[in-house]
Amino acid sequence: AAAQLETPALGRSFHVGDTQEHDRRLSEEIATEGRFRVLSTVGEGGFGTVFRAEQLRPVRRIVALKIVKLGMDSKRVLARFESERQTLALMEHPAIAKLFDAGTLPSGRPYFAMEFVDGIPITEYCERRSLGTADRLLLFVQVCHAVQHAHQKGITHRDLKPDNVLVPVSSTTAGGTASDEVATAVDPRAEFVMVGQPKVLDFGIARLADGAAGITAERTLQGQLIGTLAYMSPEQIACDADIDTRSDVYALGVLAFEILSGTLPVRASTRDGSAARGATLADAVLRQTGASPVLLSTASGRFRGDIETIVAKAMQADRSRRYQSAAEFAADIRRFLACKPIEARPPSRVYQFNRFCRRNRGLVAAVCIAVIAVLIGSAMTGVSAARNAALLHNQNALLYTAMIDAASRSLSESDIELARLRLADAPTHLRGWEWDHLKRRTEQALRTGSLGDNIMIPGSVNLHWLDDGARFLLPVIRDNAFEVLVVGARDLAVQERIPIDMGEDQSGIPQPIVKIDPTGSWAVFTVTNAATFTETVYDLNDRVVVRTETIERADRAASK
Repeated sequence: AAAQLETPALGRSFHVGDTQEHDRRLSEEIATEGRFRVLSTVGEGGFGTVFRAEQLRPVRRIVALKIVKLGMDSKRVLARFESERQTLALMEHPAIAKLFDAGTLPSGRPYFAMEFVDGIPITEYCERRSLGTADRLLLFVQVCHAVQHAHQKGITHRDLKPDNVLVPVSSTTAGGTASDEVATAVDPRAEFVMVGQPKVLDFGIARLADGAAGITAERTLQGQLIGTLAYMSPEQIACDADIDTRSDVYALGVLAFEILSGTLPVRASTRDGSAARGATLADAVLRQTGASPVLLSTASGRFRGDIETIVAKAMQADRSRRYQSAAEFAADIRRFLACKPIEARPPSRVYQFNRFCRRNRGLVAAVCIAVIAVLIGSAMTGVSAARNAALLHNQNALLYTAMIDAASRSLSESDIELARLRLADAPTHLRGWEWDHLKRRTEQALRTGSLGDNIMIPGSVNLHWLDDGARFLLPVIRDNAFEVLVVGARDLAVQERIPIDMGEDQSGIPQPIVKIDPTGSWAVFTVTNAATFTETVYDLNDRVVVRTETIERADRAASK
């Protein structure tokens, strides 16, 4: 036995630190064994090396060949390696890499050959293909189903992370450049189109339930921290001996967070000055204190709502508050995709109604159209009665308008008494601001005559109130000349007169139509006679004529 310990498995001349020599002699040993041919080294784990190899018999195919590292063949390592082989042999699922063969090399080191997955991490796959939220979730649901299958076999993975969930991609296109393989499959259990086929790998630190399929599990030493910190549950960080499948549910929650948002659920306070993966130790301490999980909306506001609630439930520090299985996690995601109420949210009536509307948009739209039609029909029923009432109102309104116009003309002609009589005859229920205005003007004129004599208000005029609300502009014709009066609203006293010089004698010209713009900066005077149509724009600030345009009337031009 002492001689065996002193003699390395690959010969006396071999030095353990010479990795190239190690790979060369290991390849020779594998070739001597005659069942495999090593093509390249894929990677190294804690106690094993994985090669891309060609299986020569009993069938020829490309496989991933995993062999215990040289110098790592202790009793505990060999027991864990054997446990991984047995773990893979127990499982048969399309989203879990299959075990093809197992054995021992001439040097006594065990190996196993499994399905070779030429793929990339699931997070990278989602980003490279620019998948939407629904497609990412459908891809993730397949991972949940694979993990649930392992749990049913009594296996807890304990190291679920993107590097251990690969999605196959094609190596080259016709042009020789790398590209993703568009692999689609339809899940028969639901009407969703699947994108890609993920593969769960590396059950090297998986834990078997006691007595699972008659296999004796290799226990992790109490206090031994194994796994990837960013994805470990609080109980796994605490090296709790009572770890169960809900630890994998937590890791799936972290994986779902990263698949959807592209970042790890690390609190903002731990991000300063370090990358997210480097900050997970501080975040792990917060997890141990029972801190609430980081919400998806911290990464992007578009995740607010049900999907944020689902992922947060999977990452609860208290495992009794998580989904109790990966299948429950996947089922709630499917409810979200189908616009059904989710289990993670307490069902309120408003929430259930909202989910019903999103799930049955066609039916809800039809009901809404029917309700609108009924409302329109009801409204049309009252149209006739309303129309009759409107006709009566219009007749009274016409009479009222005539009375107001007559009172205004009387006031312009200085016939104050006649103006008062016409205002008194106006229907009481129709009296508005214009009636109040003429009433005040009439009373003011009777008291003081402040508007002056021979003042006429143009037939069509807009009153413009100034910013202080205490004054307004009133265009008038006084002694056959145009003016704009600044009138106090409270006492109707003329505070300022702005003469409007039109550049010519306005005597004998028909009464103009005057409009003042809402800003009080300019006025437009329109005069129409038998031959022409004249429009004059006057700047009230500079008190000058800006533009005068005379156009021959169309009917007169046509007669020519």
